[in-house]
Amino acid sequence: MDEKLKKEAKKPPQKQFYTVKLEVMAPVELTLRVYAETPQEAIDMVSRNPLPPLSGPPRPNIARMKRIKATVYKAGTTIYYLIKNYTR
Repeated sequence: MDEKLKKEAKKPPQKQFYTVKLEVMAPVELTLRVYAETPQEAIDMVSRNPLPPLSGPPRPNIARMKRIKATVYKAGTTIYYLIKNYTR
């Protein structure tokens, strides 16, 4: 009986899939095509909400990304196991 418990205790932890949701403030370059008479009018159209449709996919600049918070879930569940806050 003791040998069986010792064998179970010696097993390394099994790897599992986890879902990690990472909240970030990432500088993203958006490409917008705006129909305007002047450059100032084009900037005004982009500055107000809602934004016009994108003319290309967003291009994130990962090197300048600022991490805010990471939450780890077991894959396929909604129960979180670990939360790490990066900002203080």
